[in-house]
Amino acid sequence: MSAEPEPELAPPTPDQLCDFASLGTSTVYEGSGLDCWVDPGIRPVWPGARVAGPAFPARGERGDNLALQYAMREAPPGSVIVYDGGGGEFGYCGEILASVALVRGVCGLVIDGTVRDIDEMAGMGFPVFARGVAMRHAAKRDPGTRGEPVMLGHRMVRMGDVVVADTDGVVVVAAEQISLALDGAIARRDFERDRLAKIRSGAIPPVKSE
Repeated sequence: MSAEPEPELAPPTPDQLCDFASLGTSTVYEGSGLDCWVDPGIRPVWPGARVAGPAFPARGERGDNLALQYAMREAPPGSVIVYDGGGGEFGYCGEILASVALVRGVCGLVIDGTVRDIDEMAGMGFPVFARGVAMRHAAKRDPGTRGEPVMLGHRMVRMGDVVVADTDGVVVVAAEQISLALDGAIARRDFERDRLAKIRSGAIPPVKSE
């Protein structure tokens, strides 16, 4: 007897994504109670970069960005491309690819790798999170994979998982845990607002050990 197929998960709504972005990564991480944080070596490449959206994962060979070229052209509008570049210091993404992404409605890029043309990407407001900056030319020979799970640092990212990224770093919320994570993060935000209001009024809380 064949197993019943798992029900297809509903994608996150625009309101949910807006909430994730406004809550921020630290609040989502703390409030959700999930092990969802990503290697802090992956950082915003320009100040103020912020994004939240469903993941479109892609992977390419070290020093080759052909898979990323395809991903920028295939990802559904509203996606955040999550790219495993295989390491190495190469300019996997720059002004031209970022321009393609913006025209197609891609919301941002989170890459386990390096990028270039930082001032230009900041000027166009395209959010990019990467391990660093490198101008070295990337080849275009290996098509890699798109739409299949990838590793972002130590964290697996699947199609449709929600990526939230800002100044504090990156978190990845599994597609089946979106509502749980969002409810927990909102509760955490409300708790912290109340706590901060009391502190600012002069009521310093006692230290609590774990």
